[in-house]
Amino acid sequence: MANQAFIEIATKVASKTAKREEKKEFVEAIKEIATDESLGPNRYWKINQIITRTANELFKPRVDFYEYIADVERVGRGEKLQFDIPMRTGVAMAWTGRGTTVDYERMQGSQKLDVEPEVIAGGVYYEMDQLATGDVDGFVGAVDSLVDSLDSNVNARVMSTLHRAMAHAPRNNRWQGAGIQKANFDKLSSIVTRYGKRPVALVDYDLGVKLTELVPQAGQTEAMKEKINSDRILGRVSGVDIVTFTNPFAIDDTENEKYAVPRNYGYIFPTGYDKPIKIGFEGDLTEYTAQDIQSERVFLKVKQLVGVRALTDLRNVCEINDTTLV
Repeated sequence: MANQAFIEIATKVASKTAKREEKKEFVEAIKEIATDESLGPNRYWKINQIITRTANELFKPRVDFYEYIADVERVGRGEKLQFDIPMRTGVAMAWTGRGTTVDYERMQGSQKLDVEPEVIAGGVYYEMDQLATGDVDGFVGAVDSLVDSLDSNVNARVMSTLHRAMAHAPRNNRWQGAGIQKANFDKLSSIVTRYGKRPVALVDYDLGVKLTELVPQAGQTEAMKEKINSDRILGRVSGVDIVTFTNPFAIDDTENEKYAVPRNYGYIFPTGYDKPIKIGFEGDLTEYTAQDIQSERVFLKVKQLVGVRALTDLRNVCEINDTTLV
């Protein structure tokens, strides 16, 4: 198994920040493994371990990103995921996103919220022959695909759970219409601002563009202009940072029409305050390998245990539903 120092180099290669010497060291090591017939099936296992551990390192910053909207907890494999319920919250129910369903349970005065994780998976094919020639594009593409698929699957759980729970939020916290205007957005941001620090809006890219167009480019500060297109931030509207989430096209959709998460919904959250969304990650990525012996095409599947829950006290969250994006 590759040591941590080598995984750090692999992470730099995958994120395109490696120095020339580091990339050369990585290419030589991968070529050596890919062409070593004496390893037998172990060469596939070794390379898949490198891809999986690299994807795990690049997925960690995505986990940090979720702290915009949620209390996030990481525990070891087999450990219990549990969150404290804010003392100010009179929670009647908590919603859980699992697969394509969202269930709820009555909390009955509990001060602790258990989060039961489920398996969220991602998979990718790559060519062993490509790695054997020293071409790292296959490696970088495999890592990127795994990280994006895991990220979009977690986003889907968060958004579906939120949407179901928001039906129980105050009516003033929900806006629906054809084409949001600045007055609509300002009303929602005003509600959220009263519950904490500067709000952040978590949206699909298309909804984010519509929101940032509410403020002329000249109205953005120089500091904000520097942040645009970095850290997923598109701009700022009425003091609210507009932050996008990973939302690719559905894998089984060949026409590029269906999205992993509906793009018409967006949510405004306060930062630095008790958050009603709880996300738990148990352990790191694990992998499973399948090989097509004739083509030497390798299928790598990775799994992450993730749990998502939402409290029904959503007074500090607002929902946007712009029906022009349905």
